[in-house]
Amino acid sequence: MSAVLARRQRWLYAAIVDTNGPRDPTKVLGGAAVPAALGLSIYRHAYRARLRDCVADDFSAVAQVVGEQAFTNLADSFVAACPPMDATLNAYGRFFPPWLLTTRIPARVRLAELARLEWALVEAIHAAIAPSLNAAALAGVAPQAWATIRLVVAPSLRVLPGRYHTNAVYEAFRLSKPLPSPQRKNGGVAVIRNAEGLMRVELNVDETKVLSRLSNGFPLGEALEGLPAARLTMIRQAFARWLIQGFFTALR
Repeated sequence: MSAVLARRQRWLYAAIVDTNGPRDPTKVLGGAAVPAALGLSIYRHAYRARLRDCVADDFSAVAQVVGEQAFTNLADSFVAACPPMDATLNAYGRFFPPWLLTTRIPARVRLAELARLEWALVEAIHAAIAPSLNAAALAGVAPQAWATIRLVVAPSLRVLPGRYHTNAVYEAFRLSKPLPSPQRKNGGVAVIRNAEGLMRVELNVDETKVLSRLSNGFPLGEALEGLPAARLTMIRQAFARWLIQGFFTALR
């Protein structure tokens, strides 16, 4: 690429993306039907509108919680702060939940949790479905080896610790019911896509801790470390459900 072409591309990018960028229409060609200044303004509007639509499509529950105009303002601020850097827009939304935490909007933590759940669902939809771990594989584990085994989690599994009843808010949105008032809830949500479709599974504090550690590659013994003996039965029951739901695919 020539230096001249590179300069022109940088100028056009700035003219379209930066609201305070260069506006000199003499640097681009226009025509009788679409003068240069109008052409630039059309590109600026289309650029923001397309990205705003991408954000709205991925985070429709957040949009309903905050309202249409407030969400439009949020999306525009996000686009300005985090312009896309990838060749496609497929993963653009991954930046939105952490960006929400950097803002000063009311209830940003609660909104970020909801956005994180919505993005986990997007990622799960696009993840592969792997065969589930079967009982025969577990039966072959020697008793002394249980503490050191690692469980390989399904590609679509996402474990989301949280402080609010985020899953209840999303369920109300999904069913077009009145959104519940925000309630505190220590624990989390697991998102997975299996042969039956997308699933959202409520987790209590201990389940969230153990499953988060397992999904991060901790050996089973370390994942259970610090758990009171009285809670082990509850975790065993949860583990049986997770196996049925396809959370794990292999042992290593």
